[in-house]
Amino acid sequence: MIVAQEKTGYYKLSEEKPRAPKKPRGKSLSQRPKLALIGLVLAGFLTGVLITVYCSQVIALGYQITTLEKELALLRIENHNLDEEVHRMTSLEQIEALAVGKLGMVRPDNNNILVVTLDGISQQNGTPNSSSKKGQVVGNTSAEQEKNPFIRVFTELVNRYDDNILSGPELGV
Repeated sequence: MIVAQEKTGYYKLSEEKPRAPKKPRGKSLSQRPKLALIGLVLAGFLTGVLITVYCSQVIALGYQITTLEKELALLRIENHNLDEEVHRMTSLEQIEALAVGKLGMVRPDNNNILVVTLDGISQQNGTPNSSSKKGQVVGNTSAEQEKNPFIRVFTELVNRYDDNILSGPELGV
């Protein structure tokens, strides 16, 4: 076993010059640069927040635009379908079928047709007719009747109205 020797004697501290007290590192910055640093950090944070808000608004508006475009496409399809239905319902064949089927109108006899021209305008072509006079009554042949189905439907309507007036219920006086 090894034993250490004892030293006896006076141990004195070295005669060094005392050091100057150290300045704390946190206090080395003066107040002005410290405020500038806080301001830059705050400005960076606010810029990030503004960019985030702007991007979220752009995304929300993009979503709204997409949904509105889908709704517009559906409305255009519906509008097209309604236009087709209007054209189908306003065709003369459809009007005639509804008049005869639902309203119970009857077709007039060939000898029961009367065409009246008004103010010298021919009803067939919509131009002034030099040979016709105001209020002139012209007979309608079956060939003319087949050419203009609108006149045929109109005469059916007038004949139906006349039949209802003549054969209407008697009023008890």
